[in-house]
Amino acid sequence: MIRSILLCFFLAPLIIGAQSVKEEVELYQSLYGMEKKKAAAQVFQPEKQFNQDFWFLYDEYEDKRKAIGQQRISNIFNYVNNYTTLNNEQLDYLVLSSIKQRGQLDKLIKNYHKKIKKISDSKTAAQFVQLELFFLSATRTELMANLPFIGALDE
Repeated sequence: MIRSILLCFFLAPLIIGAQSVKEEVELYQSLYGMEKKKAAAQVFQPEKQFNQDFWFLYDEYEDKRKAIGQQRISNIFNYVNNYTTLNNEQLDYLVLSSIKQRGQLDKLIKNYHKKIKKISDSKTAAQFVQLELFFLSATRTELMANLPFIGALDE
């Protein structure tokens, strides 16, 4: 299932090439989020007494994660579309923006770990973090494997 999620996420640009960047980002996030929630439902087994609260928090987290992810995806489009003409200022912006987004996401995961633990238990909160970190790592690895290294295509 994880491979199908990643495949869907990375093949989406080929399918929807004519739409605006904003629409593309929203579509990627929607497809990725739906598949990710299916995978999460297989991992998480919240007790019945906090099942509804857990999924409410999970959806709330996903909305906030998507907001952070929009900038990340926008930066990737910026990098790919301007790869051959990026100047030092643009490269610095992309690097600093990426570092900032990573920090925001780490903080968001930490906050939702606390929230989930508060309404459920340590096991479910830890599973949430473990699955989130897995998806982030897998996505980052796939992206880095498919993006040209800075300067690699220079003549």
